[in-house]
Amino acid sequence: MAIQEGKLKSFVAYLLALSIIGFLSFGEPKNVAIREAVRYSRDCPTQAHSARRRQVDDAPSFDCGPLRNQTLSMIWRGSYIDDDVQMSTTYQVDFDWSHRTFSGSGTNATGEFVIEGGVFSPDTGCLAWGERTLNSDLYAECSVRAKNSSAAKFGGLYNRSSGATGRLTIVPL
Repeated sequence: MAIQEGKLKSFVAYLLALSIIGFLSFGEPKNVAIREAVRYSRDCPTQAHSARRRQVDDAPSFDCGPLRNQTLSMIWRGSYIDDDVQMSTTYQVDFDWSHRTFSGSGTNATGEFVIEGGVFSPDTGCLAWGERTLNSDLYAECSVRAKNSSAAKFGGLYNRSSGATGRLTIVPL
């Protein structure tokens, strides 16, 4: 059991490192590593949830003060860059402030998706979640951070099970 737990902790650290270095270009091996890490998140939701929780809680403190309940709405719109093309996305989100989690659904260029294992930290202004596309086996790991305490805009990264990575910007309406 200790060996498995050690492997899991190592893999979680590896997954978090991938989200941090998401924009460094190392060619095909990087894409393969990202693809495998995101597929692991897709197939192991409990471990992915724990990794996301650590990611948002361990981020540096939010400079502008904590997010407040009223700053996060249920409907979000945004954009992401896919192969140098800006694409639109929409989210319907339900926040649980007592557990610092969220769930929901949305649409983007690949179709409809559900949000899985969403977590957030009011203290760091960070959110992280998985997106499972309903009409394919595509899965994405997403993480964003509020640009200010009013939470008027969030920016971050996504990593897909295909190996693609990119920037994500969302705005609560």
